[in-house]
Amino acid sequence: MRILNSVRDGVSGAINFMVDKNRKLSLVSKVKHIIRDEEQRANEAYIALGKYYYHNLRDKGNSETEFYCAEADHAERRLQRAEQKLEELTQCQSEIYNFDDEAFEEFCRECEENGCDGCEGCRPLDVAEEDDVTDEAEKADEQ
Repeated sequence: MRILNSVRDGVSGAINFMVDKNRKLSLVSKVKHIIRDEEQRANEAYIALGKYYYHNLRDKGNSETEFYCAEADHAERRLQRAEQKLEELTQCQSEIYNFDDEAFEEFCRECEENGCDGCEGCRPLDVAEEDDVTDEAEKADEQ
């Protein structure tokens, strides 16, 4: 009888241990899910706040925020160029079948080589103007 009671207690203890462990894992999983959801909501709120700032409160005199606004402008120009290229590629089905890798690489080869500061469509205006001034100064030095 004692042997059966000790086996029963052992099995019962093991089952209770597994139930408690599963409960704890379930709670941990739920808390992690809540954290992920709240982080996502916070990120969406930050994005909405940033868009509002960019469109309504942008101050070109503030050098701290203007850098990020210029980056947003730069990204928007690149996005527009990529969308335009996608539209060109999808307009004619025969062009897609004849499209080769070289033509795609030419799309923005300067961006690859120069970190996207080399082509006119990607450069921020202030960088483009500085490069033009530098180019003119270099040409003057060569002469």
